[in-house]
Amino acid sequence: MEEKYQILIPTDYSETADHALAIGADLAKRSGAQVHVLHIADIPPDWVSMVEKSEGTMYAMVKDQLGITRKELADRTTLLHDKGVHAESFMVYNKGYRAILGHSENYESDLIIMGAHGRSGIKGLLIGSFTLRVLHHTNVPVFVTKKTDMPTDLNKAVFVSDFDSEHKGELAEAIKHIQKFNMRLRLFFVNTPATFRESHEIQNRMNEYVKSIPEGLVEQVDIVNAYKFETGLLRYCDDNAIDMVSMPIYGKRHSWEAIGSTIEDVIKFTEIPVLGIPEGK
Repeated sequence: MEEKYQILIPTDYSETADHALAIGADLAKRSGAQVHVLHIADIPPDWVSMVEKSEGTMYAMVKDQLGITRKELADRTTLLHDKGVHAESFMVYNKGYRAILGHSENYESDLIIMGAHGRSGIKGLLIGSFTLRVLHHTNVPVFVTKKTDMPTDLNKAVFVSDFDSEHKGELAEAIKHIQKFNMRLRLFFVNTPATFRESHEIQNRMNEYVKSIPEGLVEQVDIVNAYKFETGLLRYCDDNAIDMVSMPIYGKRHSWEAIGSTIEDVIKFTEIPVLGIPEGK
């Protein structure tokens, strides 16, 4: 019997987080996934023990605020139920981004879906601090979305990498999710002055990747030349109606050496979702 596909969606009730929830509902219906909706409540540290032990000892104001927070969480879970998605809600206190990592590990999540920025984010400039930290500490793939994405547009994905022989596992992991989402897949390399490789070298690398996966999963392999990685990627996505970018989550130095950019920059400059695959996955 196939194990249930598990999606974790953290929420801070912002518009971006609600959009991530809408995307998650669509992907859950495509994949038959079970969804966990997680809220991390910020309350004064002195009250944490009271919350966890007995709400009866808490001040009325605090209880009212937590009641509102729980209702917001319940409303979002009900919204998923109304869309035919099996969902559960969870709330933790003052745990920060580590609550997301801990939940994904404890419940064996297959995927985390997060908004590019939450209540404190600045559109187009910053990735939310939680999202950024989760990206670089997770062992679970992270799907990062913005308010401008459309849930029904996810049909064609592109996997971007340096296609080094040591990182074939990241493509295999990306394919696992892309198949769950019923999307088509292309492989793509941007040849920039900073990461220049002879055409035959990168073509051979990409061919080795294609050989390592079941036949027919990759519909196209493309290489483009561009002065900057982001420029080449954005133009390719626009010209080919790409709906999602997937790439390994490299460390910053490795990322610059490998592809001439970072996953943070890709999220910043694109208006389509990005599926990050932890290095070594």
